[in-house]
Amino acid sequence: MFDIALLLRRLERLTDWRCPKGRRYALALLLLLIVLAKLAGEDRPSGIADWIGSRGRLLQEALRLPWRRMPHHNTYRRILEQALTPDELDRAVGEHLASLPGVGQSVLIAIDGKTVRGTINTTNPRGEHLLGAYLPEEGIVLMQVAAGCKENEISVAPPGCWAV
Repeated sequence: MFDIALLLRRLERLTDWRCPKGRRYALALLLLLIVLAKLAGEDRPSGIADWIGSRGRLLQEALRLPWRRMPHHNTYRRILEQALTPDELDRAVGEHLASLPGVGQSVLIAIDGKTVRGTINTTNPRGEHLLGAYLPEEGIVLMQVAAGCKENEISVAPPGCWAV
């Protein structure tokens, strides 16, 4: 069971770094919509906006959104780029997922490194690399840390995680 109301309450505690003037949408509601779209497989602001827009009426009714229209994709882009710190969002969503029933009962924790999509360019030909630990049975990421380059990922793993 995914408790959306509890996740929304956790997201409401995040610091909103946007300028108060001109704020049209509450940060927590925007982040909740982003999380729902991400769970549905969307990973770009335009895809997130399209997914949310195509379910606009349903989401407005279910979440009691006070908006007449859904936000533009640039709103989601700005939220993800400027409105909060990634660590704070990661911590809030991680706390929520860790509180779900059955989480933490797994014996197996998988560790895997991935290159972040869209980070490979001419100045950084290998891209930004993250090392993540997750519970495969629950499908939940426990944590992720920046690893620098792919060859360096094992060195950022927490000590003692290699016990069998």
